[in-house]
Amino acid sequence: MPSEEISNHDGASKQDCEINAAKRLLPNIRKSHPRLPMVWLADSLYATTPFINLIKSNPDDNFIIRIKRGDHKYLYDCIEKMKPVKSENTVNNGKETLYYQWYNDVKLNASSSVSVNVLQVFSTKIDRHGNKKSTIIGVWATDLEINDETVIEITRAARARWMIENECFNILKTKGYAIDHCYGHGQKNSSFNFYVLIMLAFTLHQIHELTDKLFQQARSLYISKSKLWSSLLFLFNMAIFDNWVHMMQYAIKIRGPDFEGIQPI
Repeated sequence: MPSEEISNHDGASKQDCEINAAKRLLPNIRKSHPRLPMVWLADSLYATTPFINLIKSNPDDNFIIRIKRGDHKYLYDCIEKMKPVKSENTVNNGKETLYYQWYNDVKLNASSSVSVNVLQVFSTKIDRHGNKKSTIIGVWATDLEINDETVIEITRAARARWMIENECFNILKTKGYAIDHCYGHGQKNSSFNFYVLIMLAFTLHQIHELTDKLFQQARSLYISKSKLWSSLLFLFNMAIFDNWVHMMQYAIKIRGPDFEGIQPI
């Protein structure tokens, strides 16, 4: 996927922002994948008429966008006066029940020409003491048809964005990749270029985790990515290896149960 830097462009009089960068990014992704229909997932910031119209400029694309009461008071007022369609589903071996309710054809705001379908999902869990705890999972606006056959799949798609937020971004920030807000600074795009290189490395590492037996073995021995990276960096600074495979094999050897210790030179 292409990336888009949030930075001021020549001739711009206003500070660049996330939503403007997304408006530039979306056509670039479509250009890179012209035959791929997409469902765009986004947070409440993007639940606006201009951005939804940008998504729908391609009739094959759909959206599932988080909405919040503070950002969409008119929409919330509308659904509170409507009677929802309801459904439920038991998951996690009966320990959790998801309750779905949805509203069709709701105007995004009072002046908007955009109408959406709104999905609300609640969860009831039973803890190890037998106590029930109810929470709201989320509220989303979508142009996908919501019914008894599609509501579970739409909910899974909507919640997938949280996995990116909570797992992917957490790894990039705390598990050895050192991605932080500092990459929004720098001169002549240097920081953004470093960011792209790190994202390329992260993508390749995910491919290795799925397909490369050597990498999978090293990951299992070093437990966390941060420990694996720090160990490889130590070896890189301390010895000369024929290639990356040689270094990875040595990293596995010294971590293995049969390793007898480093021999003196």
